[in-house]
Amino acid sequence: MTRHTLTRSRRQTRLTRQVLMGSAIALSLNFSGAINPVFNPSTVQSQQAQAQQSQAAGWLSVQRLRGRVTYRGQQTRVARLGDRLDQVGTGISTASRSAVNLALDNDIGSVNVAENTNLQVHTLAMRSDGARVTILDVPRGQVRLQVRRFTNPNSRLEVHTPSGVAAVRGTDFGVSVDEDGKTAVATLSGAVETSAQNQSVMVNPGFVSVVRPGEAPSEPLPLDRELRFSVVDYGRMGRQISLVGDVDPANTVVIEGQEISISRRGRINTQFKLQQRRNFVDIMVSNPLGETRRQRLWMHHAN
Repeated sequence: MTRHTLTRSRRQTRLTRQVLMGSAIALSLNFSGAINPVFNPSTVQSQQAQAQQSQAAGWLSVQRLRGRVTYRGQQTRVARLGDRLDQVGTGISTASRSAVNLALDNDIGSVNVAENTNLQVHTLAMRSDGARVTILDVPRGQVRLQVRRFTNPNSRLEVHTPSGVAAVRGTDFGVSVDEDGKTAVATLSGAVETSAQNQSVMVNPGFVSVVRPGEAPSEPLPLDRELRFSVVDYGRMGRQISLVGDVDPANTVVIEGQEISISRRGRINTQFKLQQRRNFVDIMVSNPLGETRRQRLWMHHAN
């Protein structure tokens, strides 16, 4: 082999090594996406400052449960006492006639998750000044939070829904989200700031605000705790029923296990079929605090 050929072979070998090293860095970035292969002191300092500014912290743990409750983490399985939601994306969901109580870390408070509800961790962080930031996503269902007043003024706890955000610093409040994304926020004690479409209202004790997708929060109105359902009209043909009724528009109505749409004025207009050998329907009315009233509505036989 000539000297020229040997030199060219060595250059090709070095070039091949450089290409392989470049491929390894690209794969590393694709999987970790974290480190720039070019050392930059200012970049490192910035990353360290960000890490100190917001560190992952906190958790929610399962304290009590009833019925069918599902834990959603690295695996989806039946929830167990002691399960922790301590990572972004972990969550819990409840089936019909099921519920779960979650304790917030450091005895900050608790979250009661009602039936047919999905809850997911959006943010769990501790800032450099010791402030805790907890953000929960509730795309569907009803939750009630009882939270003590924060000692650090920069701490935040928020509930995000498809319609808006409820932010608190210590209170007893509830949030409900229906199938259409309508959100109702009610306060029993303390105060909750409800925001959507760059507008906010303060929901004081005994009041409720409704937020519909794409709209600003409504002005707070008195919370309905009597949970009345008034029948306006109904008809029956065989086992087929048509029903018109009135309810507080901030509440939810479930008839025979199915959630019913409510108009802005609180009117429902629905049709359904009676179950075999039954001449009544079960109606459940709930407010955003999770308070529930069940009643049985008897349907006369058709003539």
